[in-house]
Amino acid sequence: MRTALDGKVAVVTGGARGIGLATVRAMAGKGMRVAVGDLDVATLEESAPAAGAVFHGSLDVTDAADFRSFIDKVEAELGPIDVLVNNAGIMPTGRLSEEPDGVTRRTVEINTIGVITGTKRALETMLPRRSGHIVNIASMAGVFYMSGVATYTASKWAVLGFTEAARYEHAGTGVELTAVLPGVVHTELSAGARESRLLP
Repeated sequence: MRTALDGKVAVVTGGARGIGLATVRAMAGKGMRVAVGDLDVATLEESAPAAGAVFHGSLDVTDAADFRSFIDKVEAELGPIDVLVNNAGIMPTGRLSEEPDGVTRRTVEINTIGVITGTKRALETMLPRRSGHIVNIASMAGVFYMSGVATYTASKWAVLGFTEAARYEHAGTGVELTAVLPGVVHTELSAGARESRLLP
């Protein structure tokens, strides 16, 4: 049975594993044509086709030129993108006082700046068509906090605030923005985190 999602083009970042890969699988199952970008190309080449993706390739979400190039390639291959899922993220754990500066910077670059960059690149193609949906994967850490993930928490609070402000700014343009706030999910990303008794 056909649905409103049949044939729609979606891009998922960080889709080689975890929530990203599950999203690819769900979208493909609804008849969407899904393109997946990830820095882990070896894993991506195995997992993406098995999940139903029709396009996959290397993507560094912290590099604006690379992000634009990836979207250009997808649109040349599949047509205008209807949905972008900014999913790529990392979650280093440990005490803030012991966190190397490079880890702090990398976390913010991927989790926050990567989302902002992806949103801007998607708006470039969606706004002229007055159509599209940008989904930013934030976290319940964007509204609650726990020890051991202070920088991660900051990066996800930023994603939530950014998405809400960008949604307000683009109201009436035909482009929608949504933030998704997963709890603790058993993936490689959360391997170092303790599960909350309040949010199992």
